[in-house]
Amino acid sequence: MKQVMLIAMMALAGCATHYAKIPNSAVIGPMKAAQAYQTNYRSPQADLQLQYAQDNLDVANSLMESGKEERANMMMMRARADAELAQALARGATLRGENERAVKGNHP
Repeated sequence: MKQVMLIAMMALAGCATHYAKIPNSAVIGPMKAAQAYQTNYRSPQADLQLQYAQDNLDVANSLMESGKEERANMMMMRARADAELAQALARGATLRGENERAVKGNHP
C-alpha cells in the first residue's frame, strides 16, 4: 500500500512540474478575432488587453530563445488569457453597438 501511495505521489509531482508548450497560434487566434470584432465598434478595454497580450507574447518568445521554457510557457498562458479577454470585450462592444443601432432603427 505504501508503494502505491509513493508511486501516486511521484506521478502527481511529475505532472505538476511538466508544462505543456502553448503554440503562438493559441494566442494569435484570439488576438485576430478581437481585432476583427473591433472593425465597427472600438473598445478601449479590448485595445488595452490586446496590447498586454502582444507584450506578453513578445516576452514569451524572448524567454523561449533564452532557453527559459518554463517561464516562457507561463508568459504564453498570460498572453493567451489576455487575448481571450480582449476577444470577449471586443465582442461585447460589437454586440452592444449592434443592439443600440437596432433599437434606434425601431424608434425614430
